[in-house]
Amino acid sequence: MGKLLKYEFYKLRKQKSFIICTLTLLLIIFFTNAFSENVTAASAVSSAFSGGYLTAVIIGVFVSVFTCEDYEQQLVKNIYSKGYKRTEVYFAKFIATVSAALIVCALTSLFAYFIGLVKGGAGTFEDDAGRRMFSNVLTLMVCVCFFFGVASAIRKIGGVIAVNVIAPVVVFLILSAIDSKIKADFNLTTFWFVSFFDGSIFSLFAGEPISFGLKTGLSAGYIVLFIIVGWLLNRKTQA
Repeated sequence: MGKLLKYEFYKLRKQKSFIICTLTLLLIIFFTNAFSENVTAASAVSSAFSGGYLTAVIIGVFVSVFTCEDYEQQLVKNIYSKGYKRTEVYFAKFIATVSAALIVCALTSLFAYFIGLVKGGAGTFEDDAGRRMFSNVLTLMVCVCFFFGVASAIRKIGGVIAVNVIAPVVVFLILSAIDSKIKADFNLTTFWFVSFFDGSIFSLFAGEPISFGLKTGLSAGYIVLFIIVGWLLNRKTQA
């Protein structure tokens, strides 16, 4: 497993899609804050992931390319031929993918802090800023797990990117249509992970937000679900 992780992180350093996606997010952070008024380091960091699903989609492009390349180029067969099991390969790639996403989160937060510091000083964090940032990063990890599971099952870059971008939105729209029909005391859309991003268009359409504790619990549940489903689909798919 250790050698597999070394191999995955070596590929990560060479991965152009990782660099491109990271630079894209940094540019978004720059333009968002450079032309906004009353920006401070605190406000810039707090809003670093306010793009929500857009941020997730950009990272999702990297996840799709990074996960599928070995399968499309048949390199994974060479790995299996060395005696490594599917489960080992799956989780080594998963760990590298999640680590890459967390690195992107750290870089964008630091860059946002620097931009805000230069433009308006340190500023003051709002009382719930820590919870909102944690919730947004956790939701981003849910998206990464979903993207990775889809990529591990389909293994074709073009198809994976299309499914990863469209499927969560389609599910949200279906749930929204159901909500409008049943008119219950709660909205199903509030329990779908794309609506967990604080301040996103999905959270606005979902209606009354759920509590921080419930959102955290559901996010953890989604992460476990997507990891297990992705692993099971990966085992059943021919290398």
